[in-house]
Amino acid sequence: ETETETETVSTELETETEETEAETEAAPDVEVKKDGGTIVTLKNESGYVVKEAVVGAAVGDALGVPYEGKERDTYVCENMHPLGWHEKPVGFWSDDTAMILAELDSLRERQGYDAEDVMMKFDRWLHEGAYTPDGKAYGWGRTTARAVSRHRSGTPADICGGGDILDNGAGALMRMLPYALLNSPDRLEIVDAAGSLTHSHQISIVICRLYSCYVDELLQGHKPAEALEALIENHFVEIPDYYLPKLQLMPHLSRVSVPNSGFVSDVFMASLWCLINSDNYVDAVLKAVNLGGDADTIGAVTGGLAGIIYGQDGDNGIPVCWSHALSRIDYIEELCTACDGMMR
Repeated sequence: ETETETETVSTELETETEETEAETEAAPDVEVKKDGGTIVTLKNESGYVVKEAVVGAAVGDALGVPYEGKERDTYVCENMHPLGWHEKPVGFWSDDTAMILAELDSLRERQGYDAEDVMMKFDRWLHEGAYTPDGKAYGWGRTTARAVSRHRSGTPADICGGGDILDNGAGALMRMLPYALLNSPDRLEIVDAAGSLTHSHQISIVICRLYSCYVDELLQGHKPAEALEALIENHFVEIPDYYLPKLQLMPHLSRVSVPNSGFVSDVFMASLWCLINSDNYVDAVLKAVNLGGDADTIGAVTGGLAGIIYGQDGDNGIPVCWSHALSRIDYIEELCTACDGMMR
């Protein structure tokens, strides 16, 4: 009888162990916060979040290129169109996408974040036309160009970024997507460091952190408005008093009040408004591009986030006709696939 009882207990323990292992295998990745809480990180249904996010950003960028710098309501964007003030054909993207691709290439080669390598690849983009549709860099900002120039002159990568109040364009935010998606416990520290390569003022650093934490909330399956509420309530990143009421009011703004400048907080706020007031990828990016002003960057930031939410294809996702119209789409997808193992 004792042997029988022992065998029964042993069998029960083995069953419990197998069930626990199965639950562990099926469970999503869990990241422990420094304050003891947790972030549950999930991939969307397709499992290729990085590709859908990056393609989404590139499409938003390409849609906005012809309208960059134009006043709101002086045009209507309903589809991809050629030319614009950059005189580029359909499917061409700008510095927003080029710098994302440079970062992905660095992650692929170095198997992680490497500040010096990233800056060298930014140099290749700016001076050699690497990571561009046609071998020519265009659309870069003053702060980014100065940071690359400093690095070229021998300044260490981590102190090249502009730290003046005027160095708060969206040049760091617009390329933060790969780092926001990294599957790393040091993700937020990497976001800080990567953004500071070109834009080291505290405003830009804070907005890039908020963006990354918003991505966290989207990856948990929250809808855009719910993700913003969670971002505000969780306070995983300290939100400056100046921006808290702006974030709270953003979903309720009328279109005429939505900012469209290239200032980093304006781009982030505008992208949130577009996402919250849409229920599919197409509407989100068209709202972004039609805001005028920094149309390509607002389109790229909105498009990347919408790609995370809606994915590719389907009724709500990135239209195939838009993604296939992108220049060098095979190269974009190749880089994303190579980096997928490092992403959430």
